Amino acid sequence: MSGPALAGQRLRGVDAARALALIGMMGTHLLPELDSQDHVTPWFWFAGGRASALFAVLAGVSLALATGGRQPRLRPARVVVARVVTRAALIAVIGLLLVQLDPPIAVILVNYAVLFVLALPLLWCPSRALLVGAAAWAVVMPLLSQAWRADLAPGPGEQPSFSDLTADPLGLITRLSLTGYYPVLTWLVFLAVGIAVGRMSLRRRRTAWLLFGSGAVMVVTAAVASRLLLAAGGWDRLVAAGPTEVVAPWLGVTQLELRGLYGTTPTTTWWWQAVASAHSGTTLDLVSTTGSALAVLGLALLVCDRRLGRLTGGIVGALAATGSMTLTLYTLHVVAADAQQDVVHRKALLLTHVAVAMLAAVLWRRTFARGPLESLVHVASSAVGRLFGRLRA
Repeated sequence: MSGPALAGQRLRGVDAARALALIGMMGTHLLPELDSQDHVTPWFWFAGGRASALFAVLAGVSLALATGGRQPRLRPARVVVARVVTRAALIAVIGLLLVQLDPPIAVILVNYAVLFVLALPLLWCPSRALLVGAAAWAVVMPLLSQAWRADLAPGPGEQPSFSDLTADPLGLITRLSLTGYYPVLTWLVFLAVGIAVGRMSLRRRRTAWLLFGSGAVMVVTAAVASRLLLAAGGWDRLVAAGPTEVVAPWLGVTQLELRGLYGTTPTTTWWWQAVASAHSGTTLDLVSTTGSALAVLGLALLVCDRRLGRLTGGIVGALAATGSMTLTLYTLHVVAADAQQDVVHRKALLLTHVAVAMLAAVLWRRTFARGPLESLVHVASSAVGRLFGRLRA
């Protein structure tokens, strides 16, 4: 035994971290990115690009936990595949329905669903292989992406829609995989790391400290490496190559990296790979955002420790309830944000969204084990899994 176990049969720390990801995304959706001086606001500095990356890493953790955690249950394989694909299909449909509203939000659910399917083979990989593979992919894929995108229209382009399925399937695949807001080929890094983390002893305090410490080191390392590269001539090359609307000379390195990008880098120069800007999809961005995700998860697991439970039980309990039904709450948030585009007081609107989400989750979980959409996905995927389980190999 390596130390006292973290309390709770359900991993409340994972749920709490998922709630923090949801709240972070709410803020980036509802609050302005820039202040009156045209500088990045504190919320975007803290959560921009990191909240969605945390959401994706936790998707991998959820996949691992749903298939047995430390002791994987992956047989029969056809049942596992059927359940995950059904889950992904339903999430994708929900995402496409939300896009039909034309909300002022880059809806992540379709990309999220595609990531589930692409990550299926990773469920059978050893944790060490997952981490090594994720590290290699984080180096190689950003380079391949920039080379591949050089002859493509710049992203992020339109959000995925039902009409794309028949009118422009190739364009849909391109946006989902390479040029869109959440390019899944790059974002596979998050899923691979998440699955590896989900196979760890997440109830051990030692694991929580390892996640927190390693994540913090990754964030600092990425930031330092980027600054050194840009100071060694990279910034001048970016300014010379442009595009000027992205890297204006007056902007400066700090504001460039705090503002982030929209899923990918421009392809004007390879020096773009030296930035650690959130949502840029560079190696340094992937290292930084994966690190922040691991640090938040580790911290959430530590806060849920039994010895802190008396001090944080109410807050953590509300966060855990919120994080246990993020599909439902995210959907409601997008619908509400679409209807509230003209609301002037954005901070008050964010506080309202967060308070309503947490209150609704706490009240709902007093009676039901899962959120409404979570129940729909669970019932459907379980039924399909049982159906495939009855089939002969």
